[in-house]
Amino acid sequence: MKTAALYARVSTDMQKEEGTIKSQLFELRQQISRDGHTLTKEYVDDGWSGGRMDRPALDQLRQDVRANVFDMIYFHAADRIARDIEYQRIIIAELLKYGKQIVINGKEYEQTPEGKMMLTMLGLFAEYEKAKFAERSVRGRRHKVRQGIPATGGNVPYGYALVSKTDNKPQHIIVNEERAAVVRWIYEIYANTEIGINELTRQMQISQALPSHGGRWSRSTVHFILTNTAYYGEIHYYTVRRVPATGSRPRHVKFKTVERDPSEQMTISVPSIVSRELWNKVQAKLERNKRVYRNAPRKYLLSGLVQCARDGKSYTGYTQLWEPGGAARYSHYQCNHNRKMHEAGYSLEKDRCTNKSIVASRIEVGVWLAVVNEILNPARLKTHIELLRTRTRERDDEYRKKLKGIERELRRNQEQKQRLLDLYTDGNKARDMFERKMLNLDEEERGLRQKQVELANTITLVPDPSHIRKSIAVYCGKLSERVSRIVDFAGKRQFLLDVLDSIIFDDDALLIRGFVPLGIQDSGQERARRARDSMRCPVGELI
Repeated sequence: MKTAALYARVSTDMQKEEGTIKSQLFELRQQISRDGHTLTKEYVDDGWSGGRMDRPALDQLRQDVRANVFDMIYFHAADRIARDIEYQRIIIAELLKYGKQIVINGKEYEQTPEGKMMLTMLGLFAEYEKAKFAERSVRGRRHKVRQGIPATGGNVPYGYALVSKTDNKPQHIIVNEERAAVVRWIYEIYANTEIGINELTRQMQISQALPSHGGRWSRSTVHFILTNTAYYGEIHYYTVRRVPATGSRPRHVKFKTVERDPSEQMTISVPSIVSRELWNKVQAKLERNKRVYRNAPRKYLLSGLVQCARDGKSYTGYTQLWEPGGAARYSHYQCNHNRKMHEAGYSLEKDRCTNKSIVASRIEVGVWLAVVNEILNPARLKTHIELLRTRTRERDDEYRKKLKGIERELRRNQEQKQRLLDLYTDGNKARDMFERKMLNLDEEERGLRQKQVELANTITLVPDPSHIRKSIAVYCGKLSERVSRIVDFAGKRQFLLDVLDSIIFDDDALLIRGFVPLGIQDSGQERARRARDSMRCPVGELI
């Protein structure tokens, strides 16, 4: 007789409600009893995805393997260990390393070529099932949305309630009047008073109203309510998609979100809680507050412009008091990642951003002088534009080659469509096959045209030298006149917001990115174009 343990897992709340974890436990207990072993411990991950390794019960199991808590471990199926084949191999190798016997679906796993092959086949099947399930879920969700049925996954925005489908009526959303009154109050207070989201959140915390899942109101919850389009009567689906991150981004940022083509986006109507006019008023205030200085102990000239080169977060201004009572102040810009960690109570050194903070007066004076000296000097601006032309020429040539390739693919796509149409009209293609292939070609064309637009927008459009000279002369003259009229902080800040895109800070250097409007001859007509360029400045040379 040996000591045995079991591991059971289900992924979703629905499976939890259906009791599939109980059926796994019952079957595994029966197997251990039939085999004549003693059950010493049960490891249960209820509601945890098999696509991840960091599961509480699995982590405990892997710790207990080293402590000889059991001799054998039972699994209901290979996909209960993990959905990913590599994860399965890692866990099984770890169990075998410490001499544990493994039983999967009632059969002992053997470290033989046949056993490995069987495990690989089971893992491949599990991955296939996972992919098919995801495909069916997405297809089902899209189908529901096309019919105007909310695909919520059981969750609805605060202020609404979900009514389950009946024989006569599909699933739909209704207004929860008690909570809707709270939503209207939030919108009215934010839109028609001077208070911001932080103060509004504090007022919600002392109110009698509770958020959807109880607990305390948070700033993110209030912000989500203020930006959710459902409240004026529309829920939007498939508005963005993830794509691989490219360009000068932090190395750990692997993906970015981009807006989907309008033809892919879907919208359903729901009962409104606030008017569209009130919602728009709130959005205007939110947008204004992104760029406008907040009420703080000190005004920060570069607020919203400085970014960390290491983790992509914003650099925010903060003021520390040197002495009790605030006799002396110490103003800095610091990576927002570290600020958030400090506010949340985290202090682990390994989790901190390694980029240092910088004295506010030093960076503000330095950036102002650098920008004014560069942007009001026609010769310096011309040098930057020439550097831009040189730096982007090779890249843009490559993009143009890709554009030509896409144009060839689009022509081929149209030719295939025409051939398919000819075959169908001649009676040589069945209708269902014709529609299926035509849909595939339409989808291919949409993808190609989207790539075409993205590439075309990426190419740097710089005019010829004569146009550059004229544009720079006019631009510098207007800016010189504007700078001469600046007499206060607000004027300086608005000037920087108008001419700068971002300031990337990395310990001892700044990368200042801005725009210069250039006149470009296009089909006989002159149009304006803002060409992006950068200035690199060592911090030590700023002042």
